[in-house]
Amino acid sequence: VKQDEGIHAAILERYHRGMPVCGTSAGTAVAAEQMFSGDESRYPRFDPRKVPLTDGLGFVHALVDQHFLERDGRWE
Repeated sequence: VKQDEGIHAAILERYHRGMPVCGTSAGTAVAAEQMFSGDESRYPRFDPRKVPLTDGLGFVHALVDQHFLERDGRWE
């Protein structure tokens, strides 16, 4: 969706008019402006300041950790 600017723009426009946008797992992560890139498994002690990020869709102005409990709360 992000690569197709027309689709992304249409969803974003509808979101701003009140359409709900939701997802699970990667669908939750991609809703944010920035998301974890998928390389976080390389970091034994999860430190969000070091994990590479990539662009999300920009619906949420926050970094979402949708699997926080699976990481046993490993934030440094």
